[in-house]
Amino acid sequence: MLQSLVYLAQTDTTLGLLSTNEAILNHTKNAPSKKKLLTQFVNFKKLRIPSAFKSHVRHAKRQSFIIKGKSFRVSKDTNFNLFLKFFESGLYSSSANMHKGEFSLEFAKSVADVYVLDKRGFKKHKASKIYKLNASRMRRLR
Repeated sequence: MLQSLVYLAQTDTTLGLLSTNEAILNHTKNAPSKKKLLTQFVNFKKLRIPSAFKSHVRHAKRQSFIIKGKSFRVSKDTNFNLFLKFFESGLYSSSANMHKGEFSLEFAKSVADVYVLDKRGFKKHKASKIYKLNASRMRRLR
């Protein structure tokens, strides 16, 4: 049952749709089924990071990383982490808007199965910076 739920939550960066199932999240947003999504984690236990960038990634705030075609972000937000810690293997995350569309709180509320509301409420904020890492180089994509 939890596999098919879509959560609407204020993440560490902006309002997002989250799920344990990548395909359901893509279907919800009318995105291509093969589109890769960001995975949000509460800690570094499930991650392998190139040695040259371990310190940078560990201290990064509001930054997402791509390593070997997989993107991730480790949340530093204590409010969001209270929710995220229940999902040991992380949650797939995407912005709370239609694929390639503008932000709409009404759309986000209509597609979410569960609202995760904390004291911050639901607000759109600036998206995270994205860096692509390989063994020896880091390149900013956004």
